Amino acid sequence: MARAFVAAWARPYDRPENWLSRVRSMATEPFGQQLGLTDPARVPATSVMDEGRVVSAQAAEAKVRVATDNGPVLVQLKRVEGAWLVDAIAPAE
Repeated sequence: MARAFVAAWARPYDRPENWLSRVRSMATEPFGQQLGLTDPARVPATSVMDEGRVVSAQAAEAKVRVATDNGPVLVQLKRVEGAWLVDAIAPAE
């Protein structure tokens, strides 16, 4: 899920409505609302460079580090009604 989300997110050249539809489909409701305020043209990455690596995991939360062409990002996942959804994305330290 983390890699698929980053692949959809790292498309700053897409039409904003297409970009938003794709990323919201993989996000929690609160994060989906935040994504609605994002200008995809300002997303700093354009491609995913690896499959991602789980850096922490619990029963209902996980963090996955995914490399992009502009450096790694940390994707926070939450389990919602049995499905993993993205709850945040930020540059990895």
